Amino acid sequence: MADKIKSSYKFSKSFYDDAITQGKWWSKLYFKLLWGGVDDNEIARMGWFTPPFDTANDVRKRLEPYYDILDFHVEGAMLYFRAKKRE
Repeated sequence: MADKIKSSYKFSKSFYDDAITQGKWWSKLYFKLLWGGVDDNEIARMGWFTPPFDTANDVRKRLEPYYDILDFHVEGAMLYFRAKKRE
């Protein structure tokens, strides 16, 4: 089982590295067809990633009616939790 996990990870790492760096012909074609003409700087300026963002309290309030929150952690911009769905 460990060999399957290692080989799967190795394949996906190679695949995503090629896609991100556009080091292969297929990755260049992929970006040209699907993302051609997209200006990342313009998007960052198009307000797609601008506040207001949910706060940790906003997320907790949204979850609490539906879940019993067992763990709730905030580390920088990351929030992760463990919860059990209420019946």
